[in-house]
Amino acid sequence: MAESRKGQGLVWPDIRLVQSKGAGIVDALNQGLSLCQSPVFVRMDADDIMDPVRLQRQLEHLEEVDVSGCLVEPVGNPGPGAQEYFAWQNNLVCESDILANRYVECPLQHPTLAMPVNSLKSLGAYRDGPFPEDYDLFLRCLQAGMRVEKLPDTLLQYRVSENQLSRKDHRYSKQAFHELRKEYLARDLALHKRMSERRMVVWGASRRSRRRFEDHFPDWIPEYYVDIKPSLLESSGVPMARMSEESPGGDYERSPAGETVQADTHRSDRATPVRIAVRSPEYLYADSPRPFVLVYVNARGARGIIQRALQENGFEQEVDFLCIG
Repeated sequence: MAESRKGQGLVWPDIRLVQSKGAGIVDALNQGLSLCQSPVFVRMDADDIMDPVRLQRQLEHLEEVDVSGCLVEPVGNPGPGAQEYFAWQNNLVCESDILANRYVECPLQHPTLAMPVNSLKSLGAYRDGPFPEDYDLFLRCLQAGMRVEKLPDTLLQYRVSENQLSRKDHRYSKQAFHELRKEYLARDLALHKRMSERRMVVWGASRRSRRRFEDHFPDWIPEYYVDIKPSLLESSGVPMARMSEESPGGDYERSPAGETVQADTHRSDRATPVRIAVRSPEYLYADSPRPFVLVYVNARGARGIIQRALQENGFEQEVDFLCIG
């Protein structure tokens, strides 16, 4: 980008500073989208630092994909949790890995986004509501069948601070992510079809995991739960009953979120408590025909171990199992 000095400041002829007419990030993003004169919409935060070649690389990348991202380097004051989260995101590069992890958390850092203006407008631009606007956009991209991929290069330094909206605003809370996942899971007809055609099991028999599963899929009963905790394996099973009115939002970790037709055999009378068996991973690996597995374990480091174990035993992401945050 051209740059020239004038007095003590800098002038960038190709940059136009615009005052937002609305309130909040969604209004600002949609205003920026409406003012775009280029065919490509590119996103970043004002306090981030991008590599000088980022724009060229992503514009070239958009000749092959529908939505482009890149790896990021966190700068500032990222704690251990944030560092693990960025490492998780940076490991999701190819289209298949991003798709398979779409319900864990937002698989792409929003400030790295590059996509055609017309594509973003065709999706309805950014939605405003009690949810993370970036995660909502990426889920819409993926459900629309867009090819989302990252360049395997670190082209953006992402500044982490205590005052970020993602740390303080209710739209980025655990509950907000949970409710947004629930909305998209409810209309994921391809996922429901896989769950209907095969026996379905849930990996994660803790109370937290069961409550998240039951809230996401209130009309489904798993064949059994999978866990490694001896007390659960030795029990007579875990209860599955009507969900209480209490919100599930405080009972799970944030890692780093339409009408459907389901087979009658999967529906449950939620007024009648039942107990579901808990089996070991070894039981699952040997089970035939192979069931479809929903992984609801979010303990730090555990999900990656489970993913690798399933793949080593012949289970394929998206085809045989899916991880959900």
